[in-house]
Amino acid sequence: MTLDDIEQRTRKILIKTKALRIPVDVALVAHRLGLHVEQADLPPAVSGFLTLRGERGTIVYNETHPRVRQRFTIAHEIGHYVLHREQSDLFIDKRYPLWLRDTNASTGERLQEIQANHFAATMLMPRTAVEEAYSELEHDLDLDDEERLDELARSFAVSNQALSIRLSRVFGWSA
Repeated sequence: MTLDDIEQRTRKILIKTKALRIPVDVALVAHRLGLHVEQADLPPAVSGFLTLRGERGTIVYNETHPRVRQRFTIAHEIGHYVLHREQSDLFIDKRYPLWLRDTNASTGERLQEIQANHFAATMLMPRTAVEEAYSELEHDLDLDDEERLDELARSFAVSNQALSIRLSRVFGWSA
């Protein structure tokens, strides 16, 4: 499955769940997919997890993490549900870096994490919304413009790091 395939699946899910508004309501998406979402006091190194029983699932996220991290975690776990639920019934999201493609990326678990991260990024920052926001800024944005990045990240309710990576992928920029 390519990153473009994942992006297309994410867009279909946002349309199906009627959640294509910015900022995307990830709890609503989860609910409309039949997933229960709850917070818990997890160890600092664990952002969240997804546990499945048949088609029913529960996403648990770390209540002590910043809200933008919690949203990314929920979207990431939705990604595991959509993309990988046939492969396992438990997915634990430790605080991995946002892995990019490299020579080790084709190994099972790491590939699943890359895919779930991309799913989360495309859910929280759909391509059309990113392109529209960039156009509204009259193409006057670069990755060193912290003030503009802060403003744009707040509009999507994501971290600056996640936004920078997404902008890089959408527009082919170097991060």
